[in-house]
Amino acid sequence: MESSFCRLLCISDVKTFVDCEKLIDEIKPNYILFLGDILRQGCQRFPITPKQKKEIEKELQGYTFEQDFNIPKIVKKHGDFIIQAYYDSCEAIKILFQNIFIKFVKHCLDKKEIKRIVFIRGNNDADINYNDLVQKVLGDNEKIITTQTFKLGNYKCSSLDYDQIHFKKKLKKVMPLIEESSIIFTHASTLDIKDFLNRTKRRPNMIITGHSGTEWLKIQDTFIIRIDNFPYSFSLIDISNGLKVYFGSYSSFSGKLKTRKILEQLNETIPWKLEYQPWKEE
Repeated sequence: MESSFCRLLCISDVKTFVDCEKLIDEIKPNYILFLGDILRQGCQRFPITPKQKKEIEKELQGYTFEQDFNIPKIVKKHGDFIIQAYYDSCEAIKILFQNIFIKFVKHCLDKKEIKRIVFIRGNNDADINYNDLVQKVLGDNEKIITTQTFKLGNYKCSSLDYDQIHFKKKLKKVMPLIEESSIIFTHASTLDIKDFLNRTKRRPNMIITGHSGTEWLKIQDTFIIRIDNFPYSFSLIDISNGLKVYFGSYSSFSGKLKTRKILEQLNETIPWKLEYQPWKEE
């Protein structure tokens, strides 16, 4: 892989990580941004019946977190149901979700071309510390960004949790961070984004957000990319040469990948000249 490549894979509102390692191998991102609602997706909490719960717990008896990353047969048996079922339905499902997630993250960390990984919390997983969860099993890893600010080329980026955008007292505290950043990665509604754009003295050039919808739009002078529903929806942003934005869809059970280029060479659309610069640590 050429060192000038700079591909950002942005995912949010995760339905499943099962077999999604194949997606990483195919699109070869350099940065992965988990934009919230990763383990507790929220918008599709399928209740499980007592019979299903009993069957799941029986199948997963003795299956422990930190054990190994083999995916039990019950995942294939129930298909998407077991993955979309509510994270807190029972302890067995919670452990299963965590192991599937850790298995995916481990695969990403093992890839040489992946330089950095960022975790952001959404409205449904605000109480989950992903850095601690990953560190507990996989240990410290310099690829995981634990600070809220980092650089992508010459551009200062900030990662903001849902709570920091949605609640006004917390938003006030991070407003200086927003005003210093060219790119914001977050998990926010369009209403919340409009609200803080009206409050800020200096607007970011771009906001990439999870939460709901798969679309791109402009609000005032800020270019916004919205994503949700991984792996059936994700965004790949390529700034290797100018700017290209793709929306993609991947079926983990069939292994089929579809991508749709929505924007290309937006140097005239967004208010800065976007050129690739090598990664620079602060």
